[in-house]
Amino acid sequence: MAQPSLSQQVRKLEDELGTRLFDRLGRDRALTSFGEMFLPRAEAILRQLSDAKQEIEEMSGIEKGKLTIGAIPHCRTYFLPQRLAGFARKYPEVRVSVIEDITAVLLQRLEEAAIDMAVLALPVPGEHFVCQELVREPLYLVVSKNHRLSKQPAARLKQIDGEAFLLLREGHCFRQNTLAACGRAK
Repeated sequence: MAQPSLSQQVRKLEDELGTRLFDRLGRDRALTSFGEMFLPRAEAILRQLSDAKQEIEEMSGIEKGKLTIGAIPHCRTYFLPQRLAGFARKYPEVRVSVIEDITAVLLQRLEEAAIDMAVLALPVPGEHFVCQELVREPLYLVVSKNHRLSKQPAARLKQIDGEAFLLLREGHCFRQNTLAACGRAK
């Protein structure tokens, strides 16, 4: 929606409610206390409207529309392609888009309803998300040929106690999972 139209719609809503929802500070906008109270309810109404529309479409027997999936890089590259190809064959009228980002950003986008679902590594923080395990993958330890564990088929975390190792960047779920596993192994 163009900015003038959006501003006009907001003013119309404020007139209808009889109160300001935003404080206008030059080019910046901030929610008033009324706006903060109204926002979650408005988001819930929009989600309900979207759900109702989807239910009607499902009742018509034709699956169509748009599905936006958020995915962490690993899942986007290795997990989704084959599954999305099958989905596209089964539901050709559904337009799918995939957004890649880190877990924290994808969860925020889910809360904002900017994406419909996310494919992430478990566990997911927060109790207001519905999670379903899709696949379980082992984590691997990679060492040089000369490392004392290189000939072993498997290793326990206690066996690398005190050794330096590389981790993915801050905010990456696999980093958090690795650190949590190390914490559990003490």
